[in-house]
Amino acid sequence: MGLEVSDKPVFDNREAAGEGWSIFDNGGGEAGPWTLSRIDAMDDPDLPDVLFDSDEAAWAFVRERADGGSAYHLGALRFLEEHNPIEYAAIMDDQVALQAARSAFEPGI
Repeated sequence: MGLEVSDKPVFDNREAAGEGWSIFDNGGGEAGPWTLSRIDAMDDPDLPDVLFDSDEAAWAFVRERADGGSAYHLGALRFLEEHNPIEYAAIMDDQVALQAARSAFEPGI
């Protein structure tokens, strides 16, 4: 068996999973290739006590931690800014950037 090499970018989700959120590879779905979402299955005892009612609540948590100086959470936002600017703009609630990112990925908008 050989070593598998991937050109896909990687985000280390270990800390995120401990907080109840993750950056998922959507494979280029409607929301873009990478999305920050809450972890839905929280019945595993190894998963965290922090639960989010929605993906938007997870976004707010990550945004607030990044604003508070967390290098890890800032890194998550930078990862999305580079690999899915639509998701990043939505998380940052930047309507101008969101429209520009959508236009770049969806001509005709």
